[in-house]
Amino acid sequence: MNNKNNTALKQLMEQAWPVPPQPAGSRERFAQRLSQARGTQRRHWFYGVGSAIGIAASVIIAFLMLHPQSDVPATELPIQQTLSASIAEVKGYYKAQMWSETEFIMELSKNLDPELRQRLLMEVRLVNETPDSIMLDIMKQEIDEDQKIYYITSMYMAHLRSLKYMHEALSDKTMAIK
Repeated sequence: MNNKNNTALKQLMEQAWPVPPQPAGSRERFAQRLSQARGTQRRHWFYGVGSAIGIAASVIIAFLMLHPQSDVPATELPIQQTLSASIAEVKGYYKAQMWSETEFIMELSKNLDPELRQRLLMEVRLVNETPDSIMLDIMKQEIDEDQKIYYITSMYMAHLRSLKYMHEALSDKTMAIK
């Protein structure tokens, strides 16, 4: 159809179905409703973002609670809960742990070459004797008892890790031999 026909058709349609005039203020009311709708959409968006931030924060807090930053497992820190433990109790606890590891090492080293076994047992003896000399140095320091317990615990844990490393190395070696 050409342009003349389109114009004529539009005029006939307007005459057949007249469009009522818009009431006064209708555009303003429509704009007001539209802005209210946008406001609720923004509020919903803010609620969504706020909820996401809350969930992320709770996940991070839960992760930090379940995975503490300490290098040492909580089972190896009996002093952490009771700092009022005496130095003798700490020494007794770690000496028992070290003796247990030493027994495992001696048992696993029975099948080793005699010369290698002798050197290994010499190292084990050195690791077991060193804490006593370090203990004397710590006890001579003029610091409060809690700090002494902390240093003694750290020293014993380091020596205990050395014994556990020897135990694991021997376990791997004896498993490879069998």
